[in-house]
This record gives sequence, structure tokens and C-alpha cells, in this order.
Amino acid sequence: MRPDIKAHLERALRSLEAANRLLEEDFAEFAVGRAYYAMFYAASAALATRGLTFRRHGQVIAAFGREFVRSGIIPSQYQEALTYAFEQRLRAEYRVTEEISRDKALEILNEAEEFVQTVSTYLRGQPS
Repeated sequence: MRPDIKAHLERALRSLEAANRLLEEDFAEFAVGRAYYAMFYAASAALATRGLTFRRHGQVIAAFGREFVRSGIIPSQYQEALTYAFEQRLRAEYRVTEEISRDKALEILNEAEEFVQTVSTYLRGQPS
């Protein structure tokens, strides 16, 4: 696996670990952010296999859908989970008067774990 792709994937796994620890300590809103970033880094790793890099989150999300979901490589539920996690991260970070429940954070974290696992499986099947 190329070093840049491996670095994105490792960052995704560390973000999942951080999200789990944050949720254990009852920091649901911050766990949502880390869970989203796990998905973001995994999506960035997948896009890097095609020589694609982006600066904006919206660009990564759109390109992931275009390159992997529309083509049938990755099931559409993962595009939906990525988009939802992005929206919830924004809500958690910028709408400080709104709370994110522990249950919602756990749901997003579980989706992030599945997302990262699915992308990791795809990456393992790619030539080095």
C-alpha cells in the first residue's frame, strides 16, 4: 500500500479509537467529530488510489460518491452515512446550544466503524 494511502487509513483508525474513548468519557459531541473524521480519512485513502486529493470536505464527499458509490464499488448506504456524519459534525461543532445524544453519537460511531472496515477491505484488494 502506498505511504499516503496507508497514512490516511492509519489516521482513520486512530480517529475511531479517539471517538470510542471520547464516547466512553461522555463527550458525545466530540466523539461525533472524530467518527466523521475517521470516515473522511478513509474516503480520502480510497480517492488517493485514483490519484484524487481535495481540500474541502464537500469535495471529498462528492468525489467518493461519484468514484465509488455510483460505480457500485461501495454500497450507497456508506455515502449516506458519510454525508450524515458530516452534517452531524457541523451541528455538534457549530450549534453549541444543541446537544448530541450519546445514542446518536454511538450510532454514528458504529456507522464509521463499518465505513472504515468497508473501505479497508477495498484498499486491501488494490495493487500496491
